[in-house]
Amino acid sequence: MAERMNSVEERGWLASGPMSEDEKRRAEALRLGVPFVTLGRDDISLASLVLIPEPLSRTANIIAYSRGEEGIEVALLDLADLPLIDFLRQSHRVQVRLTDRGSIKQALLLYQKHLKEKFAGMVQGGKEAAESLLKHALHSGAHYVHIEPSHAEAAGTVVRYRIEGALREALRLPEGASRYIVERIKSLAKLFPVSTAVQEGSFNFMHDGREVGVAVTAVPTVRGERLVMRLSHDTESVTGFSLSSLGLHGQALEQVQTALHKQQGAVVVAGMGGSGKTTLLYTMLDHITGASRSVATVEDEVEYRLPRAHQTMTRPDLGLGTAATLRAVLRQDPDTVMVSDLHEAGAASLAFAAAERGAFVLGGLEARSAAGALDILTTECEVTGGLLEKSVKLVVSVLLIRRLGPGASKRPLARAEGELLESKVRFSKVLAALKEEGVVHEHTAWKDIQFYTATGEESYRGYAGIQETLEVATGLEGLSLLEDALFKAVQGLVSIEEVVEMAAE
Repeated sequence: MAERMNSVEERGWLASGPMSEDEKRRAEALRLGVPFVTLGRDDISLASLVLIPEPLSRTANIIAYSRGEEGIEVALLDLADLPLIDFLRQSHRVQVRLTDRGSIKQALLLYQKHLKEKFAGMVQGGKEAAESLLKHALHSGAHYVHIEPSHAEAAGTVVRYRIEGALREALRLPEGASRYIVERIKSLAKLFPVSTAVQEGSFNFMHDGREVGVAVTAVPTVRGERLVMRLSHDTESVTGFSLSSLGLHGQALEQVQTALHKQQGAVVVAGMGGSGKTTLLYTMLDHITGASRSVATVEDEVEYRLPRAHQTMTRPDLGLGTAATLRAVLRQDPDTVMVSDLHEAGAASLAFAAAERGAFVLGGLEARSAAGALDILTTECEVTGGLLEKSVKLVVSVLLIRRLGPGASKRPLARAEGELLESKVRFSKVLAALKEEGVVHEHTAWKDIQFYTATGEESYRGYAGIQETLEVATGLEGLSLLEDALFKAVQGLVSIEEVVEMAAE
């Protein structure tokens, strides 16, 4: 330790007294062998800066400042925050640098100036204000845009983006600009300008040569109208996710991949609203679409646009519910069919009969577990047991729980936690999965397992998926939802507190 401090002093970084935060970062950079950079305005490239969404750069103090043949140079204050830019590291070679607060502040000021210039019309209420806001949201990597009245003590209207599962404030608009934007969006979505009821609508617009779907919900509140938009990016990789990035692993991942590879029978994805069910269905469909297959969907609402699929929305107002729409779609001889909701009377039986005849069917169902999905299919959906066993190959149940951010610590299970979980979890099955996938050593005993723990609300960033699988014909089960959550608390994806809370429900 003394030797390390002397090396710092020899470089003149310690004049007297305790080290400043920036001096500590210099010392840490030296110790780790990570370059330390001090950036001036001329060192920062706007083309690089915008590769990381501004809200993320601002809240996490991470900036991309240069781009060259060696990759993108990224500067940050804390290396523990690197996982926040995994999305960038998946598509680019990233060179990591530590920096000081002054450099980060300089870059963020430049970023803010760029945004104000680029989206000046948004603040001034110009003709393209709403379109500018949507482009800004897409540019920031947002999938949801919230436009909501501020609290009484705050001026203007708050615009927040949901990026990577987390909701972050992106802009604050003056009253006149926000009123114009809301009116324009409601007009595009064919909603009434003024209404005391909840309204829903949608529209499409072109951005960078691709079509983007915008689903709009307007809800009156005591402070004024709140508008939420869901942006459906029409990209080559439709959802931006892979099966593993959604949380599937081990036996469950292998079962899903096998089912998608064989493309026989039906796979049912079960989950409640906001569970990630629709995203998993689209990700599965994205894995199997190709020029040699005819792919069709029957959806209550098209959330992602698939370039190689024929997507049809139900119209209950015209008497075209799921079953009627599916019957019409099946007459066109599709190889693969995705049905977003099997619950309507007759829809599941129709879909599974098509699967028995040779079509590959992906279906969504609102249910809390894989076993619960089978109960609903046989009771509420009135699917006969014989048809179910012949056609449905796999049921996957999904749920989202809060994801742990970097820097979390570990601890053993408390006695009370162990007693609560023991009656609901097969510890031996979880331990076997942890060993099989190399998360813990093969000789580790359950009593020695350490679980990641949260230090507070600030420990959580976004959401993680947990899943369970059930093969209908064999009755083979993977980890249950609770067991998968426990597995991921050992991995560090979720906290043991979230698992215990889930078990107590």
